[in-house]
Amino acid sequence: METPHYTEKIRKQIGNTLDTTSLGVGFRKVGKVRDSYALKVDGKNVVILVTTDRVSAFDRVISVIPYKGQVLNLVSKWWFEKTKHIVPNHILSSPDPNTVVCKGCTVFSIEFVVRSYLTGSTSTSIWTHYNKGAREYCGHKLADGLKKNQKLPENIVTPTTKDDVHDELITAEEIVSSGRMTKEDWQYCHDVALKLFALGQEVAKEHGLLLVDTKYEFGKDEEGNILLIDEIHTPDSSRYWLADSYEERFARGEEPLSVDKDILRRWYNDNSNPYKDEVLPKAPEDLVVTLSSRYIELYERITGEKFAFHDEEEKEPAVDPLTKQVVKVTRHDKLVANLRGAGVLKAPTKKAVILMGSDVDLPWANSIAKFLEKHGLSYEIHQASAHKQPLKVLSILNRFQDEKKNHGGVVVYVTIAGRSNALSGFVSANTTFPTLACPPFKDKVDMMVNINSTLQMPSDVPALTVLEPSNCALAIKRIFDLIP
Repeated sequence: METPHYTEKIRKQIGNTLDTTSLGVGFRKVGKVRDSYALKVDGKNVVILVTTDRVSAFDRVISVIPYKGQVLNLVSKWWFEKTKHIVPNHILSSPDPNTVVCKGCTVFSIEFVVRSYLTGSTSTSIWTHYNKGAREYCGHKLADGLKKNQKLPENIVTPTTKDDVHDELITAEEIVSSGRMTKEDWQYCHDVALKLFALGQEVAKEHGLLLVDTKYEFGKDEEGNILLIDEIHTPDSSRYWLADSYEERFARGEEPLSVDKDILRRWYNDNSNPYKDEVLPKAPEDLVVTLSSRYIELYERITGEKFAFHDEEEKEPAVDPLTKQVVKVTRHDKLVANLRGAGVLKAPTKKAVILMGSDVDLPWANSIAKFLEKHGLSYEIHQASAHKQPLKVLSILNRFQDEKKNHGGVVVYVTIAGRSNALSGFVSANTTFPTLACPPFKDKVDMMVNINSTLQMPSDVPALTVLEPSNCALAIKRIFDLIP
């Protein structure tokens, strides 16, 4: 099940995916796949939810797949509309193919996983536990003698905790006793999850698919109403098999043909230890293209609508007046333009821009970024040397000066350069925004020998120096807190 006529389009976008976002509004939280921005609009809690192209499995991001975020967002929108007679949802609008604007909710810290087959490859999957001898799973008794990928006697809800690091299996009794949900709320969400899954299986069957398992999330809005949130029946949250070949392949002991990210899970299981390896191998390009194609095919198959590629209306490329290089319009640029056009992004946006003198400074930049994320702040990371690439530095500065002029955006620059630190002074002299120098010294000796190039600035060049990444991020937060 692939879309060969789409493969070339997909290949061209492998380097132009939406793998991270930086909108500069609200409190930013980065999930495994979605970036959320919580803010107040007319006194109401609102969340901008951006579905990126990241692929999550084994409690980590394992790859980036072109168009995946768009497929997930559009599939969810379609299903949210089809299921609102069962349960209300959080959707307010969708100003971009990857984005929905939602009601702010207090989220239950439980994922409602519904299963119809004995399958899976992760540490929490029902087959993993059954294969190790377990005959009770999330409070459900399982008979002996079952085979992998066999249909269960009935659909069952097998909840897990919803945690930032690692999801754990949990029973209904533990959910209530731990205070994660009341008994009434649990029962309501449990029953709704089974109704949603039954409808999902019915629709999937009409399109030649088996909805094998999926997960739902719920939250309460400001009025206390329980809403369906996050996503529904996407190829990321769900496992789909092709119906016409399932019985024959099961009888032969072969894996069912899937239409989800399971092929990627299996590849990483076969080529790495995804739970323990610090660095994972890069998925082969052909596998990435195949998975993207399958995502698109699933969208078209379920909805009956032709997939609209977000890059079909390309404008004439612009040329940077300083560097004379073609300025590529990224997927993130289009996202921001769409949100601005819909009135979702309003001035002033607030963003930290981290400028590294060299790629070797990336670990230091990531350390600062980690603390910025803790404070819910948006940021971008760029590499440009004041010594070797002054025009590139100026081009970056000009971009954000234009942002201020056109949209009222506010930026704090963080410059990372040691030894002969020309970058901090160069940036501070050529911008009206604050500049914080946070040099990446190896140790105290390195700092004492090279600190003067960071501290000694000419007149009218007000670069400030902060030595610790945590303090740098906190200083930026306090600057932004002064801006209404």
